[in-house]
Amino acid sequence: MRFFLVIIFTIILSSATVLTGCTPQNVTFPTQFIVIYTAKSTKTTCNGVKINDCFVLTVAHIFDDIYERENICTLDDGKGSLYEAEVIKVDFSADLALLHMKDADYDKKTSLAFGQSKTAVFCDSTGEIKKSKNTETVNCLSENKPDRLLKLNFGVRKGESGSAVVSPDGKITGIICAADKFDEICYAVSSEIIVEFLSQCGIRV
Repeated sequence: MRFFLVIIFTIILSSATVLTGCTPQNVTFPTQFIVIYTAKSTKTTCNGVKINDCFVLTVAHIFDDIYERENICTLDDGKGSLYEAEVIKVDFSADLALLHMKDADYDKKTSLAFGQSKTAVFCDSTGEIKKSKNTETVNCLSENKPDRLLKLNFGVRKGESGSAVVSPDGKITGIICAADKFDEICYAVSSEIIVEFLSQCGIRV
């Protein structure tokens, strides 16, 4: 747990309901899984965004110490099915991780679009739609986070780290990575950092 200036935020690591392409208010959200990771008999969970048939994007902070972590986790689709996934790449400086679903077709072309928008739309674990109409980029002084993050003017629940925020036209603008415990504010890794990370993984966007 670190500090954003004088703002104390809590890392989000509890379970959440899966979002599977919910489309309220004509906004399309990507399919998501609950990511379940167990190491040293400790289970942590967050969300992950399915970016194509076999790859899932999530946050790195769920995997704690890179030297102690296992390279296998479980994906729960919220419909009774579990999938084993391999941890392909973890970048703590970007707070992003890429997972590969085992036995899935290996296709490195993603069909999702990424972009920027002043309006960020989020579908929480209950299906409630939240909007941040004045999304801004702020400096971050925390370790294991990008130098700059998107600041969103709505709160998130535990377990919603790793969820996508999208523009009104359905482009992914960020991945939730932290929250202010006391105010209705959360933070997201920006689309620019996500695209750069995926490029380093050999995934064309």
